[in-house]
Amino acid sequence: MAQIERHATPREADPGGDGTPPARIHLAPIAPPATLGLFGFFASTMVVSTWLLGWWGTATGSPPTMFEIAAFFGGVAQFAAGLWCIRARDYIGSALLTMWGTYWMAWGFIQALAAAHVITVPPLTTPQQGFAVWFIPLALFTSLGAVAALRENLPLFTVLATVGAGSAFVCGGFWGGDTTWIKVGAWLFVIGACAAWYTGAMVLFEYSWGRVVLPFGVIPGLMKLSRAANRPGARISAPVEYGLGQPGARRVP
Repeated sequence: MAQIERHATPREADPGGDGTPPARIHLAPIAPPATLGLFGFFASTMVVSTWLLGWWGTATGSPPTMFEIAAFFGGVAQFAAGLWCIRARDYIGSALLTMWGTYWMAWGFIQALAAAHVITVPPLTTPQQGFAVWFIPLALFTSLGAVAALRENLPLFTVLATVGAGSAFVCGGFWGGDTTWIKVGAWLFVIGACAAWYTGAMVLFEYSWGRVVLPFGVIPGLMKLSRAANRPGARISAPVEYGLGQPGARRVP
């Protein structure tokens, strides 16, 4: 990743006249990593949730071709995006994407063992308390992320609120072997996956077009962005870069 060094002006170099070393600012531009994480979450969650709802496949066990997309799209890609969110100082993304990424890697690993006939995964109607407890921390920290997202935008809040609530329902379903609760949770996951797709597209289009394309769903006075983020065509950011994508620094008077 390219780094740009800003040399201090004479006044900045020694503001007190006491020989203070000159200040240097290093800029390391980075693309919004949350977009990658949201799309990875959308892909894995939509595939697995629609299987839980019986839209495709059979109820006897997950297909051997499903664990790959969960482990790599939802796991590796989402986990990597979460780590890059640390560099981008995105607190919500760094916490939620890394945690959900590790969950999907673990789930994909279990399904891979089942596909290889190393272990047997019980049907959904069998109580599985050991698997149900996975969803307790998922529900708790995802719900906390939803509260934090109230300062960001409504689509992101929708992602985390529905997925947090869905985790609670799925936990109850696996605990008692109740497929009704599992399907309620799966429906909430589908809604959350669609909201993740919208949120990722919203950020992607705003960056590529330099203006709002999909409304951000901002509540003025509660969230950080202004009301302009809800108006297609409005400019809400001033990128610190050159037009063709080379990293650089904006010049100011």
